[in-house]
Amino acid sequence: MPPVWGDDTATNADKARYRYFNPRPRAGGDFDPGEILLEEFLKPMGISQYRLAKDISVPAMRINKICNGQRGISADTALRLARHFRTSVEFWTGIQTHYDTELIKGEHR
Repeated sequence: MPPVWGDDTATNADKARYRYFNPRPRAGGDFDPGEILLEEFLKPMGISQYRLAKDISVPAMRINKICNGQRGISADTALRLARHFRTSVEFWTGIQTHYDTELIKGEHR
């Protein structure tokens, strides 16, 4: 059952998780984890990639590459994101693993 969007019980993580695992069909396929980070967390919260990088003590280029789909979310970065956004580490590692699995499935079709 999806979270109730109109009340305060649906967190950004709830919304992102629901949209990620129940995506609308689109030409580009599944949402990548960087797109989730950018569209469901950074933009709605008004946080720049640079600010996030400083807040979680990682190089700004790491966040930029994640948001641009050029790098995945490592376990270390997942832990930092989880602490910062008050989500679980499993949320971030889960969307990364799901995305990686879908890419591999696509290569073997």
